[in-house]
Amino acid sequence: SVLVYDLVDSRVLYRKNELAQLPLASITKLMTALVAVELLPRDSKITIRQEFLREEGDSGFLVDESWQLKDLLDFSLVTSSNDGMRSVASVIGSQILKTEDYELGRKDFIQKMNLKAKELGMNQSFFVNESGLDVGNVGGGYGSVTDINLLMKYIISNHSEILEATKYQNLSIESDTNSHTAKNTNDIAFSIPGLFASKTGFTDMAGG
Repeated sequence: SVLVYDLVDSRVLYRKNELAQLPLASITKLMTALVAVELLPRDSKITIRQEFLREEGDSGFLVDESWQLKDLLDFSLVTSSNDGMRSVASVIGSQILKTEDYELGRKDFIQKMNLKAKELGMNQSFFVNESGLDVGNVGGGYGSVTDINLLMKYIISNHSEILEATKYQNLSIESDTNSHTAKNTNDIAFSIPGLFASKTGFTDMAGG
């Protein structure tokens, strides 16, 4: 599926299978980041817990390490960190619900992702988790390129700061105790003239 959209003139330049509902893989993380910044201020603290690190992939987080939400989102979008987004969803969800049950908070956060999709008119989109990881034979999120275009337009218009970090090849980002190097999963980001946002995704179900 492909959609090329001119944001300035609000017109589609090219489309192919634009309504096909497909697994989103880590493009799901864009919705996670959006919901996070609409629920809590970007300087909110997110503390890493052992259970959040069980997700596929090791991003180098340490147990009890605390991050500003902004920095954790930057790191997690650039590196496509599954445990980073698990931490975001679990902590914010539990804070909103005022519960110490992080899994319950996470489920509520994912529900809010689905509510946001409906609000934006993303009629072919739904989210199973916050990362886009496959769960058995089910993708972590589904949608069409038409829906993702709606999501990107909304983010660019209302929260463009979410995307700022994703144009860089490498970033050094600080938690409360450590310095982390974020290497962009988009390995040609630096060579694309005028790039201001990017997000890759790959799972067995979605492909790349």
